[in-house]
Amino acid sequence: MDLERAQQKAAELILDDEGWRDGIEDSLATPLLEWTLAQIDGRLAGAAESGALDEDLPYAVADEARAMLRGVCDTLRGFTQSHAATDAGDSVAGDGAACEPEAQG
Repeated sequence: MDLERAQQKAAELILDDEGWRDGIEDSLATPLLEWTLAQIDGRLAGAAESGALDEDLPYAVADEARAMLRGVCDTLRGFTQSHAATDAGDSVAGDGAACEPEAQG
């Protein structure tokens, strides 16, 4: 397999699976995707230079990239949900008391 074909295959595997970006705004998902595709290209280029590029590598690299994307997006979703809950607590408390640490006594 040549490098260009390997890079295209790995990119297609990532682009075909949009589940990783569920609930993530485009302003966050787009740079993550661009960074991931650049990492994939670099990893496959390194393998091609060392003679280790084979038919299975684009699939393995795409699987690793997909797992990384899902992990980052899970973290972002958790962060967003955490802040939404804190913001909701602020609006319920009305004075930001939900964010105040309890007094030590």
